[in-house]
Amino acid sequence: MDTLAFTPINGSMMATIILGVIAVVGVAVGTMFRQRRDAKKKGER
Repeated sequence: MDTLAFTPINGSMMATIILGVIAVVGVAVGTMFRQRRDAKKKGER
């Protein structure tokens, strides 16, 4: 794994994959927080 990361092509691919994963996780967390807020609003009323 370490030797592959040193090649430029794999390095850029790894960066793209990591950015993609971070974006997906961010969206998932955002939707979770939104659902929790909506549930709290519905629960109060």
